Amino acid sequence: MSDRLTQLQDQVNKLASLFCDATGILQQRAKPSKFENFAESLNRGYEDEEKDKFQDEKSIEDIKIEYAKSITSAAKQIDELIDSLPDEDESNEQLQAQQLRELEIENTVAAQHLEYVTNCAENLLQQIQEKISLIAQSQLSIHHEPTND
Repeated sequence: MSDRLTQLQDQVNKLASLFCDATGILQQRAKPSKFENFAESLNRGYEDEEKDKFQDEKSIEDIKIEYAKSITSAAKQIDELIDSLPDEDESNEQLQAQQLRELEIENTVAAQHLEYVTNCAENLLQQIQEKISLIAQSQLSIHHEPTND
């Protein structure tokens, strides 16, 4: 799934790049606009020459068509990638079931370890109690022995 998410992010980035590039080229190719009563005495290229105007309009139309096709293609690829992602409900149920199985396995292993440790502790307790009993009997036998003076 992460691979599809990476592909989706790449396509979104590509689409954003196409939008930025298209906007930049359209701004670059746009003719300056003339504002009334503003810098009337300066020649800033506001006058259109018919020959250049026709070539520029054709060039801009080609660019518009090219970018429109690229943007449409990228948008379709994004839609396809989104449709290929797993359904949220299915993935959550599957993920929860998998996590539950893993937890059950961990619980079984922990229970077995606890049982082993408990058995070891009971054995040690029994050995300690036996040793204490032997020590107690030895102490009692030493104190109760008649002394020959």
